[in-house]
Amino acid sequence: APPRAARELRRAVGLPHRDGLLVRGVQEGGPAAAAGVRRGDLIVALGDAPTPDIDELHTAIEAAAPGEPASLKLVRGTEELAVEVTVGVTP
Repeated sequence: APPRAARELRRAVGLPHRDGLLVRGVQEGGPAAAAGVRRGDLIVALGDAPTPDIDELHTAIEAAAPGEPASLKLVRGTEELAVEVTVGVTP
């Protein structure tokens, strides 16, 4: 989702603003699902690359080594976490 929608949703539930991408859905069987990404998570970085918008996420995905695990940084509610995602490989 666009950063504006993520901001509005976080503000509506009383959470502080964070730049990132709101996950609206996760493709079953895809790399994000395998990593444990959930609908409602806020993606804030892939590896060391911040992901304030979809273009930055695509740039980070393109820079990642296909088949190699990368750290996807998420905010879930008030919790910050990192999950390991394998970019470019669908099981």
